[in-house]
Amino acid sequence: MRKLLMFGICAVILFSLCIPGSTVAMENEISDYTVTPWNDPSEMTRAAPISGTVTDGEKKRFTYILNSGSSKLDVELSWSLSPNNNELALQITAPNGATFGPYHDMYDNAKNGRIPVSLSSSTSLPSGSWVITVTGESVIGTQPFTLVINES
Repeated sequence: MRKLLMFGICAVILFSLCIPGSTVAMENEISDYTVTPWNDPSEMTRAAPISGTVTDGEKKRFTYILNSGSSKLDVELSWSLSPNNNELALQITAPNGATFGPYHDMYDNAKNGRIPVSLSSSTSLPSGSWVITVTGESVIGTQPFTLVINES
């Protein structure tokens, strides 16, 4: 009976480690953040887009200074899926070290070359330097991308 109980506990722990995003969910609960995909591109019109390129395995980091009192941060990574159907990833790191992601193309339940992430807090998000990382996870050649970051 004792061996069966230990096996069951180990199985539950291993299963929870295999669930995508389980680390992020725990981090969100501790940090009082809510992370959701959003599907209204009209919300992303306040900031000038950042253009860049990435190759396979390459990481590009961008720093965004979030103002004090902001309770929402919207980040959208977009790229063309044709002709190579390349895969990019998006990760967001708060000034306090909380890391969100990596998020992939299907985060919003659509394979469309778009990763829309909205971070919010019931109070306010930590002000200061947020790091947005774009990674070329499976890229043939060089993949151009656009990154838009907004706060409210």
